[in-house]
Parts: sequence; structure tokens; C-alpha cells
Amino acid sequence: MSVTNPLPPFAHRHEDATLRNTRSVGRGPRVVLRRLLLVVGGAFTFALVSSLIQPGASRATPSTVESSDARVTTVSAQLAKLPHPAGWPCLGLLRGSSQLVVIHGSPDGPRYSVYTLAGRLISPDLGADEVYREFPTLDIEGLRLEPIGDHGPLMLYSPRD
Repeated sequence: MSVTNPLPPFAHRHEDATLRNTRSVGRGPRVVLRRLLLVVGGAFTFALVSSLIQPGASRATPSTVESSDARVTTVSAQLAKLPHPAGWPCLGLLRGSSQLVVIHGSPDGPRYSVYTLAGRLISPDLGADEVYREFPTLDIEGLRLEPIGDHGPLMLYSPRD
């Protein structure tokens, strides 16, 4: 009695081909060495070319924005600390593109004093409408205090016990 092979004749050839292909897929030392030389050669070429390129001098000038910003910040801090001649408290300071506005709380509502960025007083103690007339580029609408009703406090505060 003869034993028959359950696999078709091409199956053995397929297995042999698969085994040969998996053996050849592995990276041999030649392939690794070739790739390593390509990477090193590319890096060397990049370093050589970048060392030969000499860009011209820039026509840009150093910016004075930082120094003027620091100056305006210093002036702003000094203006916020200045006491008002009438003793009104300072509520805040608004910095525009070319003016500083110091806001003081008066008994009649907020009053606005407009200064240059250098700290020179342009117009003292203006109402909001006067600021809009004299300085139309200043937008103080967001800082304008409007009473909630005809009377009463704007904010209630109770300290912790």
C-alpha cells in the first residue's frame, strides 16, 4: 500500500520559495554598511554646504519697542501711584496707542485724565463725553461706570469674619 501525500505537488515548492524569501529579507552587513555610509555622507555634505554659505549682513535695525514698552510701563506705574489733588482714588489706567488714561473715582462718577506716553498731562479730570470729543480714537466705553439704578451701591462687599 502506498501512502499518498495529501498536499499537492506545488505546495512543497511554495514552502521552499517562502523559506528562501524569508532568508533573503534579513539585512546583511553590506546593506547596513551601505545605508550607514549614505547617512554619514549626507550629513557631511550638509555640513560642508552650510559652512560655505555666508549670508549677507541684515539690513534690519535693533528694535526699540522693548525699551519704549518698558518706559511706558514705568510711566504707567508712576501715574497710577500719583495722588489726585482732590484725593480721589485711582480706579485704573487705560493704555492707548498714543495716550495713557488714568481713571479716578470722584463723587460724581469716574473722571479721566489723559497723558502722553511719556507722562505729560494733556487734559485733566474729563468726563467720558469730554474724552470722546477731545480724543475720538480713545475707546473708554468698556471702562465707563454706569449706575445700576437711580441710587444704590455698585458692588456689595462683606469681608470674611
